[in-house]
Amino acid sequence: MCIRDSAYSEKTNKKIYGGLIERPERMIILIMCVFFLNTELKYSSYILIIFALLTNITAIQRIIKSIKLCIRE
Repeated sequence: MCIRDSAYSEKTNKKIYGGLIERPERMIILIMCVFFLNTELKYSSYILIIFALLTNITAIQRIIKSIKLCIRE
């Protein structure tokens, strides 16, 4: 959670949820990466690239959501 999100949640007692992948999905992807790291390095690198892209998309979605919430108020 970025600083703006935490400040907003402290001010309004609301949490900003959402995005493409949340924490449980990220953990599943990392576990899959560790599993494939032992078997095939190529698949592990593909999973890490997808993981990085999806995590950044989630961060951008949350930033946009927090900006929209701040503009409304």
